[in-house]
Amino acid sequence: MPTVMLFYKNIVPISREIHKKLKFHAPKNLDFAANTHWVPLAGEEFYQAALNYPILFMGAEDKDKKITYTAVAMLGLANEENDYLDQEKKWRADTYIPAFIRRYPFVLAGAPDQKELTVCFDSESGMFNEIEGIDLFNSDGSVSPFMEDRINFLNAFKNSMERTSKFLETVAKMGLFKKQSIDIRAQTGQTARLENFWIIDTEKFNKLTGDQLAKLHKQGFLGWIFAQLMSMNNLPSLMGLHLAHMKNALNAPKADESDKKDNSTSKKAD
Repeated sequence: MPTVMLFYKNIVPISREIHKKLKFHAPKNLDFAANTHWVPLAGEEFYQAALNYPILFMGAEDKDKKITYTAVAMLGLANEENDYLDQEKKWRADTYIPAFIRRYPFVLAGAPDQKELTVCFDSESGMFNEIEGIDLFNSDGSVSPFMEDRINFLNAFKNSMERTSKFLETVAKMGLFKKQSIDIRAQTGQTARLENFWIIDTEKFNKLTGDQLAKLHKQGFLGWIFAQLMSMNNLPSLMGLHLAHMKNALNAPKADESDKKDNSTSKKAD
């Protein structure tokens, strides 16, 4: 599966020597995820995510015309707009938050030829300092309980994404992916279209033999397919969130000219 960074800006390996005094300070909101309308999703998340999001697939074609697929949870209908964040940039209540979001600002990363990945963090996340927060390391230089928990989470997510890659490869080999424009209609009549995404071809899926279905079931992939198909029922709800997001953006108070002037003056003074 291709490495996707999205909102990560400056990934830095965590060092016991350099970052021994570093502390993590949890953000007040999830503003960092405001400018993405999709995030990668692990197959093991399908069951929970399918209750709230449409789950689709993206395909990247290499020079040899081979397509590599990625499962994604759709967060919005406009490029770089997350409709699941409210006006305070907090995630919509009672909604599953994908693991890709929850792992930020940490990540496992490394060079393409590097066998063991390194625990890293986004140094521009604004979530780290040496004054206030949760220690990354104990006074003796050992990993803190907080950081140990983060590392376990990162490894679990990595393993889940690797299994998801096998799922996507299996589905592709069975010819079950279909690229299709997806039309959405809100109850109020507004329409939208999603393009350049892939879905499960239900016609081909329904023609699978008993042996093929048994193979998918044995691998744990059959349930993931059903969850993805069911998740498509969330498209109208996403449309509703998008329209509400647009309405809130239009009604948001705008700074008047005097505020802009004051802000400009204060910046010059700094």
